[in-house]
Amino acid sequence: MAAEQEGLVTVDIHILKDPFTRLTQEFYNIYLNDSSSVLGKAWDKLREQIIVETLQHFLVPLCSRWIRDWLKEEEEEWVAIRCAAKLEEVNR
Repeated sequence: MAAEQEGLVTVDIHILKDPFTRLTQEFYNIYLNDSSSVLGKAWDKLREQIIVETLQHFLVPLCSRWIRDWLKEEEEEWVAIRCAAKLEEVNR
């Protein structure tokens, strides 16, 4: 994390195209209707745009931040366990 803040490394967390497509399709299955009318199709087109934009600009970035935070917590816990083990080893 420190190396990233100093610009020494870059960490990019993203979702691959195929899983993103499957996730998008799952939302389509839930929110789009089977209407064959012009108005129904127009509403579905708008819903498709909203789903894609919501996933791309809100949910995926939110998940990315959560993953980064989770990894940081796991990393800190791992370091703490290793430090405790070394201290116990020294005290024996």
